[in-house]
Amino acid sequence: FPVTITGQTFAFKRTLLSHTWLDDKMVNFFFEDQNHYSEVLSNQSIDLVLISPEVLLYEKQIVGSLKNNKIQYIHIKPIDYGLRRVEKIFDTIAKIISF
Repeated sequence: FPVTITGQTFAFKRTLLSHTWLDDKMVNFFFEDQNHYSEVLSNQSIDLVLISPEVLLYEKQIVGSLKNNKIQYIHIKPIDYGLRRVEKIFDTIAKIISF
């Protein structure tokens, strides 16, 4: 099953990429689907993964991989995926990751 990329997804990605600083600390966001996320995990230093509702069908596989690599993750609920809720996601990230 391919993941469908929606207009909301592109807007969400654009909004997150415009926030490169969180609590005065540099933040890098990487966006990958269920087919390519493991490449990013292998090639980047990842502290936290946000699991999108769009990969629900692959969630078990992704979570298993994250646990094996001891990488923290959170699920973004569909309601939090909207642009009006991005600040809530940033607050959650800041609470989980110790800079």
